[in-house]
Amino acid sequence: MNFGAKIMAMKIFSKFVFLTLLFILSVGAAVSVGVAARAADEPRYQTWQGDDPARAALVERLNSLIDDAERARSADPNFLADLRAAIDAQGPTARSASEPVENASSASADAARAAAPKATAANNSDGSFLSTITDNLDGLTSGGGGLLDSITGGSSSGSDGGGVLSNADIGAGLRQALQFASEHVVSQLGAVDGFNLDSLIHIPLPKSLDKVRDALEMVRMAGLLEDLELRLNRAAELATPRAKELFLGAIEDMTLDDVRGILSGPDDAATQYFQRTTSAGLSDAMRPIIDNALNEAGAVQVYEQTMGEYDSLPFMPDVKADLTAHVLTLGLKGIFHYIAKEEASIRNEPVKRTTDLLRRVFG
Repeated sequence: MNFGAKIMAMKIFSKFVFLTLLFILSVGAAVSVGVAARAADEPRYQTWQGDDPARAALVERLNSLIDDAERARSADPNFLADLRAAIDAQGPTARSASEPVENASSASADAARAAAPKATAANNSDGSFLSTITDNLDGLTSGGGGLLDSITGGSSSGSDGGGVLSNADIGAGLRQALQFASEHVVSQLGAVDGFNLDSLIHIPLPKSLDKVRDALEMVRMAGLLEDLELRLNRAAELATPRAKELFLGAIEDMTLDDVRGILSGPDDAATQYFQRTTSAGLSDAMRPIIDNALNEAGAVQVYEQTMGEYDSLPFMPDVKADLTAHVLTLGLKGIFHYIAKEEASIRNEPVKRTTDLLRRVFG
């Protein structure tokens, strides 16, 4: 379930990396076909069979692109569908770059034939296909009308360019910070008295029950309300660990709008964005969990007993309370409160950055 708006801006780098990788695979197929057919009698293809430094450098670049593609996929699991739309929007040239993935056997031969003229020209000058692939790679990744500029408007930069963080890196780092924060908070608040003894997030009785408390105090039965309040907090403590996977799933599916703005924003900017874009969906998903926790904690039974005593008193106005909505609203508020504190710690305390990604993004 996707809890964020489908914003394309954050996915620009993801699309570029994946499309670049597809193009390189296409050119690589041409190289493979040509080498297999002619290596026996054309010495210029020996470049691909030895310890050529240029070849090693190209392989290193390709491996870097693959790593970037993996980070992009991690940052945005849904980017493939948007990539297809971007490929279609680029027209026949971009679509042809994606064909080897869809029909590898026929596309390899087609790619070989398409690459042959360029390969011949390259071989006439230096006896190697390396310059052909390198030139095409440079055309894809550099400025001056390359494919990157055509997709991004010249506004994006790679993740391995002089230490500059890509949007995909930042998005992955923000998600990881929220994931780690959520796991810590769930463990903290899911313990006994995690809500009950914490004055910052303790769940009081609904305001609508104030009249009930006043009435039952007159007949020395206010203890029922104290018991009910304790059980509301127990229900929140029971529900929090059970909602862990919902939180982690919401973080994974969340589409980050302005990753650089979030990174440079206040200490709780990612939490604010997370809360703003996922609260409605999380509330719907958590409602049955809260219902079950209220029953398990005995809150429903105590509430019914309390209201029975209240209704037995003469001349009392009708009073209702939605315990599920009350615990759900304040429970989520408490969870987000502490996720924000954990995010601030990751941003400001180096010891909290326990992975290379967190150190790169927040260091």
